[in-house]
Amino acid sequence: MENPARRGNFCVIPDLADLLSALGQTKFCGRLLPGDIARSIAEAFEKNGGLVTAKDLAAYHGREVTPLLLKCNDFDIYTAPLTAGGLSVLEGLSILRTLPPEALAGPAGVHARLEAMRLAWKDRLELLGDPER
Repeated sequence: MENPARRGNFCVIPDLADLLSALGQTKFCGRLLPGDIARSIAEAFEKNGGLVTAKDLAAYHGREVTPLLLKCNDFDIYTAPLTAGGLSVLEGLSILRTLPPEALAGPAGVHARLEAMRLAWKDRLELLGDPER
């Protein structure tokens, strides 16, 4: 099986492309107005056991935030700040980059990755919250 993360590979998600096109046409600026898009998203939530309603989406106000950044080797890894899970991912990666490359090979490497994310998730649950509250 080809690694989908290789440079030049694309992952096509038609429903997402349609949604982003529709949002672009409505000049979405951080607020989902009541209408077809919010209704469609709410119906998908309901169909899949979710709790988000069209009313929730109509009341939502987005905000522009500065992404978090981790420089790792030749890569810049950007992710959403709190309350999204990006900080946990960056913590896990930060733990892993302290290990020698051979420690990340084979079953021991799988275990190392799991433990790094377990520690990051533990910190998230015990130490992190919504900085806006």
